[in-house]
Amino acid sequence: MFVTISPICQSCQKNIGHVYPIYRKALLKKLSDYTKNTKLSPNDFAATESIEMGKILNALKINKLCCRTHTLSHCYTIYGIT
Repeated sequence: MFVTISPICQSCQKNIGHVYPIYRKALLKKLSDYTKNTKLSPNDFAATESIEMGKILNALKINKLCCRTHTLSHCYTIYGIT
């Protein structure tokens, strides 16, 4: 199932909807790589502390604070999606 966020930032009206699926895949890959190397569970809070999400957003050219916040704070509204 394809999950997306609002296609435009609510503050600056920049189109960012296409970035979230790419961001999520990159974040899940970093999390799985980190948990394999450290033998932590992906559900462990300590596993998410060392992942630098800002570097992913920089690579995706999401530079404005409002767009970064919109992307980072998005949560699913559909249950059962991993």
